[in-house]
Amino acid sequence: MEQCSACRFWLNWDSEMTNLGECHRFPPRMATARHADADEEAVVTVRPTDGGWPWTAPDDWCGEFQRALTIRPEEPPASRPPDVGPAGI
Repeated sequence: MEQCSACRFWLNWDSEMTNLGECHRFPPRMATARHADADEEAVVTVRPTDGGWPWTAPDDWCGEFQRALTIRPEEPPASRPPDVGPAGI
C-alpha cells in the first residue's frame, strides 16, 4: 500500500510513544510568527523549533509517494573449483 511507512522520503522515529516520522520529500520550512512590539509595529520572528519536516503517521499517505529503495546485501563471489590443467602436465 502507498503509505508513509513504505515511502523512500519517510524517516521513522520508531517511537512507541508517538509512532510518528518525518516526511523528507521537500526541504524543511521555518515557521514565522507576527506579533506587535511595544510600539505596535509588526515584527516577524523565525522560530526554528516550530519549523522542519512535517510529522506523519506510518499509515498516512499523499500524492508524492515513491517506494522505498531496497538495498540487497552484496553477494559473495561465486566459489569455483581451482583451475586444473590437463592431466599429465
